[in-house]
Amino acid sequence: FRNTNGALINIFLAKDDDVVPYSDAITSYPFSRFMKIFPDGGHRFKEHWIDVMNRAEALLEGKR
Repeated sequence: FRNTNGALINIFLAKDDDVVPYSDAITSYPFSRFMKIFPDGGHRFKEHWIDVMNRAEALLEGKR
């Protein structure tokens, strides 16, 4: 998918993700509206899931 204006693209990455190399994602999606890189959390953001959900809630409420 390519949404070059990035209006709806929010990216959450973890440096220790063993599925998605975070450095590749940074260069692949420079047009995202929001990008958060966690030092840990793996592929599922277990330790940081509340941060992801808070961002999603803010978007739904129109607080970009």
